[in-house]
Amino acid sequence: MRLAVVCGQYDVDAMLDGMTSQQFDEWVAYYKLEPFGYEPVRDTVANAGAAVCHAFGEKVLTWMILGKDEPTTEVAPNQAAAMFGRSHGHNR
Repeated sequence: MRLAVVCGQYDVDAMLDGMTSQQFDEWVAYYKLEPFGYEPVRDTVANAGAAVCHAFGEKVLTWMILGKDEPTTEVAPNQAAAMFGRSHGHNR
């Protein structure tokens, strides 16, 4: 739904019918690298909140402010590069 809104489409089914599965996969990969919608704003506010807490000597991390579980995995640089390459039509 967010992709449709970002693209100015209001008929999600028509949008999905007009794209290939490869195009959809490229959008998914792009979103993982550069989220669109409210997430970037939410994350920025959470980062700022964590920074304020650190300034007052409290160890509060962004994931705590977001109400999420402690992260257990990270994206390795080569994984990020591969996702970027796939989103730009390169097979790496």
